[in-house]
Amino acid sequence: MSNNISNLLDGAGNAHANQLAQTRGLVSKWEKTGLLEGINQEYDKSGMAVLLENQARQLIDEASNIKRYCEQRTMVRSCSSFST
Repeated sequence: MSNNISNLLDGAGNAHANQLAQTRGLVSKWEKTGLLEGINQEYDKSGMAVLLENQARQLIDEASNIKRYCEQRTMVRSCSSFST
């Protein structure tokens, strides 16, 4: 039984470590843009980097959906500005 609990705890620790590494990568990515300037607390900086990444992903998804919709409706001329 204690072996099962130990395995569960190890798995939770690995998931946390993976999420932490991913967040650090996002901070590094978004720091290059200057959008994290002035944010001094690491917690706040990490949160903002995740927020920026989510917003960027959402914008790309929406642009892709608009382009797909236009292509389905054969409105090529009015949709030519959407290139993803």
